[in-house]
Amino acid sequence: MKPIWIILHGLVLAVINIGAILFGFMVYVLVRPANQIAVQAPIAIVASIVATLVWAWISRRFAAPSKASLPWVFLIALIWLPAIFIPLHYLTQGYLADFDNVLWGWAFQAPVNAIALLLVQLIWMQGHLPKPRRRGEFWSTLN
Repeated sequence: MKPIWIILHGLVLAVINIGAILFGFMVYVLVRPANQIAVQAPIAIVASIVATLVWAWISRRFAAPSKASLPWVFLIALIWLPAIFIPLHYLTQGYLADFDNVLWGWAFQAPVNAIALLLVQLIWMQGHLPKPRRRGEFWSTLN
C-alpha cells in the first residue's frame, strides 16, 4: 500500500476515534447524573470499532489496507490524534488542552484500534467480506 493511503487510513481512524468519544459524551449528557466513564467509554469503544469496520468495508474499493500496512495505520492514527484534538479543543473551548487529554486519548485509542484493526484483518483479509464488484458487474449478474 502506498504511504499516502496509509496516512489517509490513519487520519480516518483518528477522526473515527475522536468522533466516537464525542458521541459517547453526547450519550452521557443525555443520561446524567450517571458516571461519565461508565457511560462514555463502552459507547465510544463500540462506536469506534463499528465505524472502523464500516470504513474498511467502504475503502476496500480504492485503498484496501494490506496486512503489512495495518501496524503503520495504527501508528499514524496515534500521531494524528494530537494533531486533530489540540486545535479542535482550542477552537471549541478557547484554550489549549492539557497534554493529559492526549494521553487519555492514546489510552483509549491504542487498545480500541488494536481490536478494530485485528478484526479488519480477521474478517476482511480472510475473505469473509464480499469482494468489491467492478463497475457494471452487478447489472451483468442480473441478466
